[in-house]
Amino acid sequence: MHVAEMMSRQLHTCRADSMLSEAAKKMWDHDCGCLVVLNGKGEPLAMLTDRDICMAAYTRGEPLWRIPVSVAASGHLYCVYDHDNVEIAEAMMRGHRVRRLPVIDWAGRAVGMLSMNDIVRHARRGRHHDKSLSPESIVETLAIISTPESEAIAHAAE
Repeated sequence: MHVAEMMSRQLHTCRADSMLSEAAKKMWDHDCGCLVVLNGKGEPLAMLTDRDICMAAYTRGEPLWRIPVSVAASGHLYCVYDHDNVEIAEAMMRGHRVRRLPVIDWAGRAVGMLSMNDIVRHARRGRHHDKSLSPESIVETLAIISTPESEAIAHAAE
């Protein structure tokens, strides 16, 4: 199954030069926990989560309207193509310990978002007949993603 068949097509975005107050309002208005940060060509640069906003406000001690998105957005961005198999996306989530992946088209433009929620909901509906994305695989991915970083580092050292 391809990512395009399972992804959410509603994609909420912001620009790196926007202020965190604008990003927080957009998350509130759209009831979402992250935004894809885009450049002027519509290509994804970073992700911004509600947690990123909270931590930037706490560590900087400034109001959100004074902090640009670029200060708080993730330093690493992992994307999948809309034509990739979902198994590739799940492996990326597991490997990078992320719950969401922006989906890009052949031109590098953001066209959607694939989240663990999308994968779980799709599996629950029983529409995924490929055994490589089994319930056990999904649970394992969620367990890896949900492991606190300190515990994951200790486990990797073993």
